[in-house]
Amino acid sequence: MLAQRAAPPGRLIAWDYHAVVADARGRVWDLDSRLPLPSPGIDWLDVSFALADRLPGVYAPRLRVIPALDFQKDFASDRGHMRDARGRYLRLPPPWPPIGSGTTLYRYLDPREAEPGTLLDLRGARDWFNARARRLRD
Repeated sequence: MLAQRAAPPGRLIAWDYHAVVADARGRVWDLDSRLPLPSPGIDWLDVSFALADRLPGVYAPRLRVIPALDFQKDFASDRGHMRDARGRYLRLPPPWPPIGSGTTLYRYLDPREAEPGTLLDLRGARDWFNARARRLRD
């Protein structure tokens, strides 16, 4: 991804996963981005993934769209993915408490899983955002 605060301007960063909110109007709220809040979804895709077609396929963006209520009911992360073999944090965790009990994170990350939500490639994400923008115009 480009335009992420964790990387110098103009440099790519690869996340193991990255969560953003897309509202009903198709705007993206990416708290880690240098883009304005909110940003039109298409603009966010164009800037964040501008170099995606130049990267090896293993780095191809995949976006999982999950309705907020489903996410709130199902998602849990005990932060185990942030720890080494001895249980020590690899980096400081965020200041808020872990979400839920146990973890469902790996189902969200696995592209072989049909659920939760809908898994999209970059073209599918573009269609998803365009459909929301069209609904507003109609």
